[in-house]
Amino acid sequence: MMERLAGPTAGSLLALVTLAGCGGSNEGGLVVSGPPVAQVVVTPLTRNILEGETAQLTATVFAADGSEIVSASIVWSTSNAEIAEVSSSGLVTGVSAGAAQITALARSGGAEAEAGALVTIEARPDS
Repeated sequence: MMERLAGPTAGSLLALVTLAGCGGSNEGGLVVSGPPVAQVVVTPLTRNILEGETAQLTATVFAADGSEIVSASIVWSTSNAEIAEVSSSGLVTGVSAGAAQITALARSGGAEAEAGALVTIEARPDS
């Protein structure tokens, strides 16, 4: 049975996962101890920037009881590095005009969840 959990706000993308286990594990070389991840919320959900500009995305991770998990491991990725790059802290840099999905994968307590944001890069106007 799935139920809505406290924590996310309107305008954010929510991902729910079925918990496969409890306790810590070592997945991909990352220590993921702590409460199991139930959801991750990325804000802002959409962002428009110019080529060469940056925008900070934030991932907030929640346990099943709605409490925030500040110790969760978060890995950021981009659907297209030729359009937008993303750092390990969620800082997005516009590379060229287009759109890219930026995803945050959160791990804690042997569970993981992911959520993303759509970033649109606009060409700089001619100077």
